[in-house]
Amino acid sequence: MPVSKNITFTLDEKKLPKLSAAQRSALGKAKLDVSDIPELDASFFALADALMPGKKRSITLRLDEEVVRWLKAQGPGYQSRINAMLKASMLIQKNHPQR
Repeated sequence: MPVSKNITFTLDEKKLPKLSAAQRSALGKAKLDVSDIPELDASFFALADALMPGKKRSITLRLDEEVVRWLKAQGPGYQSRINAMLKASMLIQKNHPQR
């Protein structure tokens, strides 16, 4: 059975909600229950890939105004989000070609 590739997105720390000092303190004292998380063994790392960003190419792309407004409303990095969405679609189609 082939292993599917994961698609990752970068967390933008600037978009995280601001926490009060009390909230930050409570987070620092929280104990996470990790008893249900299995240990990572050699078989996990045997399937791991080092993901290096590919070279980018500058192009002109025409999009619907509604799409551009929505993407820009998400904050900085809308061009990277477009790339991530297109790449996700490409990988899905490559891994599951239509018959």
